[in-house]
Amino acid sequence: MSGIQTSSIKDFSEWILKICNGELGERDGENNISIPSDLIIQPSKNPTQDIIDKTYPGLENKFTNPSYLQDRAIVTPTNEVVEELNDYIVPSLNGEVHNI
Repeated sequence: MSGIQTSSIKDFSEWILKICNGELGERDGENNISIPSDLIIQPSKNPTQDIIDKTYPGLENKFTNPSYLQDRAIVTPTNEVVEELNDYIVPSLNGEVHNI
C-alpha cells in the first residue's frame, strides 16, 4: 500500500471515529456533519441497492473471497439496520446458507 493510500485510510478512520464519538457537528441537539462528496451516493429509486453496489461491486461473483469482504464495510447506526441489509443481500447470493 502506498503512503498516500495509508494516509487516506488513516484520515478516513479518524473522521469516522470523530463522528462516532460525537466530536463533529453542532452541539445544539441536531448534528449536521459535512460528508465529503466522494462518499455520497446520489439518490435513486433503490438507495439500498446503490449502497450495496458501491460498497461491494461485483458481490455476486466475489462474496466467497475473504479478502474482498475484509476490505469493505457498510457502517450503520444500529444492529437493526445491519439485519435489514443482511436480509436484503443474502437472498441475492448463490450458495449454501450456513446459520451460525
